[in-house]
Amino acid sequence: MSVVSEATQISTALSGTTEELFRIWKDACLASSTNANAQREESRNFFRSILKGTRVVTDEGFSLSTKSSHEELLALLIQQLGPAFSGSLSARLVALACLRGALEACQRMPLSLTTTRLLGNFYQEHCGPVEPDPEEDRDEQIRDEAMEGLHALVRLPMDPNVDLFDEFVQIRLQYTLISIQRRCAVPEDNEWDQYKSNNLSGLSVLPRTRRSLCFQLLRAAIDSIAEQYHKSSTSQLTLATQQELQRFATFAARCLQGESDPRCLMQLLQVLNTMLVAFRPLVSTMPIGEIFEVVAPYYPIQFTPPPNDTHGITREGLRGALSSILRNFDYDDALVQAGEDSMIRLSLGLVLEVLVPPPGDGPPTTKELREGLEDLESMLFDSGSDRSRIGLLAPAQLRDLSDALVIVHDQTSSAAGGKESQDTNHVLADQCRDLISRIAAHAERVSRDHWSAFVGDTLKTMCSKMQSPSQKRVAIAYAACLCSCGGPQTLRQTLEDFLELLLQQLDSAPSEEADVASSLYGVGAFFSSTVVALEKAKEQGVAIVPHPLAPYSATALDKVLSLLNALPPAESWTGVRIAAIRTIESILINSPPGSLEDHSEHIDSFLQSLLQVVCDDGEMAGPLSWTQACAEVTGRMLGKALSDTEALQSMSTPLFFKSEALSRLVSSSCLPRIDERNDQSALGLATTSSLSSASSVVHRVAGKMMGALGEHKLGEVEQCARLLSLIFIENGSFSARAFQKLDTPGCTAVELLDKLAVCYSKDLACMADLETGLNKVLPIASFLAAAYKRVAVAEHVEALIQTIFHSSIQACESKEILKNVIGTVFLSSALCHDGLLLGSSAESKLWGMRFALAEFALSKQYPANARSYAAQCLHCVAWKFSPDSTNCPIQSLILETVGKKIETFIGAFQEGSELRLEGIRFSTAEVCDCISLLGVLGSAAALKGGLSSKTADRVLQLVLSVACDGILCAPSASTDELDLRTIQYADMALTIRVTAASSLGSIFNTDKPAQLWKQRLIHLASKHLYTNFQEASDFSVGELAAVGNLLCLADLRTILSPQMQVFARVLVRGLSLDMLDQSGPHAPTVMKVTLAAIVKLLSFASSSVNGLEYRIVVGAMRAFVKADEFGSLSCKLLALQTIQTVASLAGIHRIVKEVKGPVVSILGAAMNHPSGLLRQTCVEVRNTWLLIE
Repeated sequence: MSVVSEATQISTALSGTTEELFRIWKDACLASSTNANAQREESRNFFRSILKGTRVVTDEGFSLSTKSSHEELLALLIQQLGPAFSGSLSARLVALACLRGALEACQRMPLSLTTTRLLGNFYQEHCGPVEPDPEEDRDEQIRDEAMEGLHALVRLPMDPNVDLFDEFVQIRLQYTLISIQRRCAVPEDNEWDQYKSNNLSGLSVLPRTRRSLCFQLLRAAIDSIAEQYHKSSTSQLTLATQQELQRFATFAARCLQGESDPRCLMQLLQVLNTMLVAFRPLVSTMPIGEIFEVVAPYYPIQFTPPPNDTHGITREGLRGALSSILRNFDYDDALVQAGEDSMIRLSLGLVLEVLVPPPGDGPPTTKELREGLEDLESMLFDSGSDRSRIGLLAPAQLRDLSDALVIVHDQTSSAAGGKESQDTNHVLADQCRDLISRIAAHAERVSRDHWSAFVGDTLKTMCSKMQSPSQKRVAIAYAACLCSCGGPQTLRQTLEDFLELLLQQLDSAPSEEADVASSLYGVGAFFSSTVVALEKAKEQGVAIVPHPLAPYSATALDKVLSLLNALPPAESWTGVRIAAIRTIESILINSPPGSLEDHSEHIDSFLQSLLQVVCDDGEMAGPLSWTQACAEVTGRMLGKALSDTEALQSMSTPLFFKSEALSRLVSSSCLPRIDERNDQSALGLATTSSLSSASSVVHRVAGKMMGALGEHKLGEVEQCARLLSLIFIENGSFSARAFQKLDTPGCTAVELLDKLAVCYSKDLACMADLETGLNKVLPIASFLAAAYKRVAVAEHVEALIQTIFHSSIQACESKEILKNVIGTVFLSSALCHDGLLLGSSAESKLWGMRFALAEFALSKQYPANARSYAAQCLHCVAWKFSPDSTNCPIQSLILETVGKKIETFIGAFQEGSELRLEGIRFSTAEVCDCISLLGVLGSAAALKGGLSSKTADRVLQLVLSVACDGILCAPSASTDELDLRTIQYADMALTIRVTAASSLGSIFNTDKPAQLWKQRLIHLASKHLYTNFQEASDFSVGELAAVGNLLCLADLRTILSPQMQVFARVLVRGLSLDMLDQSGPHAPTVMKVTLAAIVKLLSFASSSVNGLEYRIVVGAMRAFVKADEFGSLSCKLLALQTIQTVASLAGIHRIVKEVKGPVVSILGAAMNHPSGLLRQTCVEVRNTWLLIE
């Protein structure tokens, strides 16, 4: 039978065609061969189309047409299928499936309560036991089909114009409960029609899929009631119906008892959570106690998904579903008022039992502690808001909570174990303290009784621990946390209980070093915690007066200074001295204004002594050295004084630091010393406080440098530049930003650049001395360029751009040349920042500098390092600031610069040209520079993308052609080319090919993310090289260097496995004596890149070197020995790394007997090498090989 939809206006009586159709279905049900699922699908399709009008073509060729309402059709369908419902088990199963299909087609169509009762009674009957079918299990299938049909029924909405919501709810609850009970019913005495109908004991013995059907029916009833509630205008329930809802909730909860299958557990937890949310508008209370009783045994979730699990049930998912029930506190207000157990009180006890289990259960795991603290926080506080539920707890429960958190804090704060375990416990202790302080602050807002239960009583307990040195630190940490975040009342109470006690303990004679240090650190902690508390109160609009520290500041300073002066001179008390100065720092910084006015003389004496230590002793002797601690304290206090005008107003400290301390530190830091510098450390630390403090320090050092430049004191200039570089690199971005924003007339960064150029050009009598001047000023410029590594200020960069390259570089005077070089060094770092946005005029000026930069990069007049800065700057200009147009601007730049020079070089070897060795050598060096710059510009074109991608492809092909094929072509469309393999100057040809291989590396050598452009170019390069190696059994040094550069800079995952295996064999052959000899003067370069590529293969693609282990070890040892001929320490170290890495391969045991002896012998002979690093590495590698069996 087929069904064809048709928009027809025909309407006929139901007694006609529809009855005929249903009779056909009845016959199909009675036929034992009919498939139930197929009949359900046909029924669903028919009912979906019936409201639009349908033409049904029977198997006999009759065409039947019908259109009618779904409710009439359902009644007629039941009437027509009557014989099937009372027929055989197979007939009943197909008929039930047919009816379910019809109900599924009627979803979202209102059904009268009368029809709902009719169908509900019918399904309810079939959910109970039927006569058994031991052969095909049709009796259980009938019950399952009835459950699924009832599921479709309860999902149907009611007609709000006819029926009442209250009755709708009653019907859904009634049929759901009774049907599940009947489905769970089991026969008694082997009689299928004798059973206990109101019993859930059979639920646990049902298979998982059938239990799941019961839970689906619960969810359908809940969802249906919730949806109808939102649609109904009158949704009030009678008291009797509300009680039915509560009984339904109890029933649903009991379904969870004993459930062990994770899929069913997840399903029913979600049902219970949905029920609690859906029923909240309908009833004021729920049987929370019974719901909690059945879910509590599952906390905490103990579940690990099996391997290759396909069901998607995870521990995190189960934990989230369970937590959503334990954190549902919607009914708690009413339950607390009624004097019943609320969910928050029950859940709290459950979590506390996990955090502090009974003695016989053993301690909680780290995961249980972490999750328990997280659960406590989510129970007590709303995520993302300041609202708490502390008020729902009784004071006695808060006291239990406090006791438990104290135990957890003690355990995690003093836990022993390895470093990883200690780090984890420190994190847990911090998490615990944060939660404690948050609860304390909210308890203070609820009531005095709540605060006393959680804070007051606990503080008394913690005070008793202060007499025990082993527990003092833990107690101080707990109380200081309360002090900083617990609220005004908690703040004053902790100071009264703890700070006074600590100050009393400082009065006694020094006993144990650790105990005294704990007391000192405790005093400092309470001073800093108090300021944190005051700042939080200020944010909340609360003013705490009088200042909580006012009664303690002077006393604390007196006691700590007295203790510091009375300490024994023994070195063992260094830790206490360090604790004392750090505590004094905390007192000075955090004391209220005016509280230390009478102690200014003692304070100045103390600060003078610190400054004396920092400036006069340059040695740093370890992490806890006295001098280093003095430097840290001095640096922090200097930074605070320079950055905060309101800080340290209680004494003359700001004036002291701004005048004497800053001046002395800058003068001391600029003195030449060899040791690590405490003065420089203090000065750098001062710049980390704020941009204001960094500006003061940087301005002072830059001013000193400007003065030295004016007096031509080049040694002092270098020391100032080194100091600024150290500050820029090690102390955050404040100092770098401050340097670029220097705005004092005569002392801006641009003026400093100009002053450097003027100073260092004074000694240049003629242009011939230019290289000497550049070699002097370049180190200074590179020191200052560190200011642009972290940040680039657009306004300053624009000013810098406008300052340099006003004319061609060759036409400049020596001062202008130096100025351009220094500016290029600065720009080479500044232009690399992705977020740098420049104005249109600055961008135009940058692009206008392209030919000058290219000329600079290619000119032999300048040192190599200066030219590399120009090349880097040109790379950024071409990539980021070249204009977008219909033609590639980078291609034009290549043609106008390196292209012409390469064409000139090719023309020099054409027939009839007169060749001179000296001129050819110069031209070779010049064309090598062009090829190197070509790679840089090719990289810029690849990064720019768009039209420039073709330029990048062209550059790649040119470079590969030179390195691999020995054919030098011009970048232009010219067909002129030079076969380097045929020229008489073989050494020059080799130089050009090795340079091209390095240029290939330049194309890929970028720290930007490896995007598609890089993957595409790597594919092209790999294909070219692979083809060359397939076509020829031998290869050149240029090809070897090209493979090495490619693998060193490529993501190996983008190279095909067959290509990788061929490249590996080429690299291993590259370590042979013949290839090393062929490399000539370039042997160190080729050896380094070859070894580096092999190490990368061994580390990230070891399968490509399978079977090559012996040749790799022999080749690396050969390179290790050969490197002595050209004195390359880096080659020897790379060879050692190769030998070390290959030792970890699985295949090394096959060759260990052959190579172990020579490796150990050669490395043993290197123990007298002058390099300590090499000797140490030899020992490590030798020991590794000695342990291989």
